[in-house]
Amino acid sequence: MRLVKERDVIDICSSANVITDGVYKILIEKLGKRNSAAHPSTIHVNQIHAEAFVDELIRNVILGLVI
Repeated sequence: MRLVKERDVIDICSSANVITDGVYKILIEKLGKRNSAAHPSTIHVNQIHAEAFVDELIRNVILGLVI
């Protein structure tokens, strides 16, 4: 069984016009930031950055899909 990567899901949603180009750009940016922070690196994330990250995803992605 092949697992589908997050980037593949984002690309498929974009190709199927489930998400807009703007949402696509946000998701790709956030995926890159998440990956950078998730793996051992010199990237440091504080509470303010984490809250802004989640806030942008909620406002521009989640609410955009339900409104």
